[in-house]
Amino acid sequence: MQRAALFLTVLFLTACGAQAAGPPAQPGAPECKMGSGGHQTCGYNCKLGSGGSWFCASKPEGQCALNADGTWTCP
Repeated sequence: MQRAALFLTVLFLTACGAQAAGPPAQPGAPECKMGSGGHQTCGYNCKLGSGGSWFCASKPEGQCALNADGTWTCP
């Protein structure tokens, strides 16, 4: 139940355009995010998954798509 609530919260905030706290990345600059499991992910247009992991596109123009399980698929 708690995981489902977290997923819905992440989904809502993402749909509203919410971003993680911190300074915004410069346009064209990759960003690095630390997930809740201690795994760091770097790339562009990063999105936070429902399990606490970050997903980032490999190119600046790449956009991530939300999967049904709360993860993201990024090009």
